Amino acid sequence: MAVSMLHEHYVLNPRRSSPLSQRNHTFSLRHYNTAIRYLSSQFTENQLSIEIVLVNCILFVCIELLLGGVHEAITHVHNGVKIINAWKESKVKNTPERTPANDHLIGDVLVPIFEHLNCQTLIYDSPSPVNPPDTDENKELSFDSFSNLYHARNALLVLTSMGIKLAKESPAYKDKRLPEPGSEDERDYTRTLSWHGKWKCAFEKLVTKLGNMSPEAQQGVMLLTIQYKVTNTWAQCCLKDETSFDAYMDEFKNIITLAEKLFENEKEQGGFSFETGTIPQLYVTIIKCRDPVLRRRALALLMNRPRREGFWDSRTVAKMAQKIIDIEEEGLESSDEFPKEEARVWDGRVLPIRAGDPEKEAPTQVFYRLRATIQGEIWRTRVENI
Repeated sequence: MAVSMLHEHYVLNPRRSSPLSQRNHTFSLRHYNTAIRYLSSQFTENQLSIEIVLVNCILFVCIELLLGGVHEAITHVHNGVKIINAWKESKVKNTPERTPANDHLIGDVLVPIFEHLNCQTLIYDSPSPVNPPDTDENKELSFDSFSNLYHARNALLVLTSMGIKLAKESPAYKDKRLPEPGSEDERDYTRTLSWHGKWKCAFEKLVTKLGNMSPEAQQGVMLLTIQYKVTNTWAQCCLKDETSFDAYMDEFKNIITLAEKLFENEKEQGGFSFETGTIPQLYVTIIKCRDPVLRRRALALLMNRPRREGFWDSRTVAKMAQKIIDIEEEGLESSDEFPKEEARVWDGRVLPIRAGDPEKEAPTQVFYRLRATIQGEIWRTRVENI
């Protein structure tokens, strides 16, 4: 009930100051707070099953995102991941469960959702405090075949989490040192690339098997293709210098062309979606593709299509990306020149804010990181309001 009221208040109702809208807002907050109190008391008394707690975590994330409470939403995601990993550990150790759990619902439905949410927090540089679901070290992944697009999507989420984890923990990301040949980082890198190749083969077999697809299925194939191309490019370059992305200009061009075609055929414009579509992929394309024409084509897609996909708000992301373009292109002598390595932004993250008055838009702070130009230092940083 709270989710429905908040969606109506913040997404469907352009006149939020109306008396009816304000009543809906107050009503939804009251039910939200009541739900949290009830869930906390029942969970403390061991009266709730794990799946009920996880479903409520997902609802709470959705509510906080509608309220603008990114910090609180990330906390709910982390709590859900902790619960899932405790459940997985209990299965390995075969320890008794306090309440019977629906393993199929948790493993096949809820784990992919939290995998998805965990990936979304990347823009805030807030990976889960424990290992993300289904990315255990040394786990062998099987991508021989996919039964449907949903199966392929869930497998791609696992790859995305692995790529993020690999990049965030690599020497190149932490202290600007590339991994040593034969090191564990290099072995993880090789294994991750191998799994990306297996996913691509299985996906191509699935597309061939599907044959003549409905318009909705065609949209799904295009979206998964875009997501794979970005994830694979990220994985290929995550342990290398930023200039390594320059070898993938054709891939970036294909990503942008597919996104343009996807938007042409898309029925819904704007609004709020709990699922991520193309906002993260366009953002990565803009900040890693240094071709001035291509990155501005991608930026135009973000700016001309305002919407929110989970943690990703297209207007905020477009401003972040524009600022990165401005930083990198300072001092360039020609419009077709690429920035040098030391002028390139390695990453940017939004400093999460707590929920306040959603009607008043507070300035968003973004933390950017570049290579240091002073000997003996590793990084130089900039914090900008956008």
